[in-house]
Amino acid sequence: MNIKVTVDIRDRHLISLCKKIFKDVEVKQLIIGDLHIYKDEHVILLERKSIRDLFQSIVTNRLWDQLARMLAVEELEGYTVRRRMLLIHGSLKSLVLERAWWGGRDSSTLWAQLMGALQEIVFVYETAVFIAENDDAETQFIRILARREAEGKNDKTPEPRWFRRSKPAIPSKDAKIYLLSSIPQVGDKLARQLLEHFGTIAKIANSRPEELMRVPLVGEKKARVIYEIFH
Repeated sequence: MNIKVTVDIRDRHLISLCKKIFKDVEVKQLIIGDLHIYKDEHVILLERKSIRDLFQSIVTNRLWDQLARMLAVEELEGYTVRRRMLLIHGSLKSLVLERAWWGGRDSSTLWAQLMGALQEIVFVYETAVFIAENDDAETQFIRILARREAEGKNDKTPEPRWFRRSKPAIPSKDAKIYLLSSIPQVGDKLARQLLEHFGTIAKIANSRPEELMRVPLVGEKKARVIYEIFH
């Protein structure tokens, strides 16, 4: 792979893991993050935390300081920062239940705090969050991340495999229902009722809102939406 990988010297677990994945791994003390993946003129910054370390760093505010410093960096050693990630290693459920049991706290409260923290990480600190529950999952995450970065797959536009089928592949009547059901607030059932009432899409398109309202389930709001789509 045409990438370069650098791991923080203080994270022995991550060093061991990366050496199993990559042929060449640079190990040194990193100022920001625990893992850097370099590709062309870009770099990916990854902060790794065990689930226990995550909880502790949230309480002490260390996590927010680390994420703020990572967010503030736009360029590192001449490379433009392309992505920022937080990889959490461990089971959220196991630790929440454990803390609820030993700490005598309500698990719902702990889940609420954790969900709030995760949303803060994503939306405020603009850092993607990934969870790997065990060593195998963590290994596969980093391996696949590096491969996708090397192949440019994390920067591509969506492929048409999930797009709707083309109309020629659909029978005529179904194609009309399919077309009508794509209108906001018009599902498959209402599309069929519209066709049964008017007979053709052309007549539907040429109908006034008050005429459309004669069809069951079509109120004033839906009639206006349908009318504006065709005009």
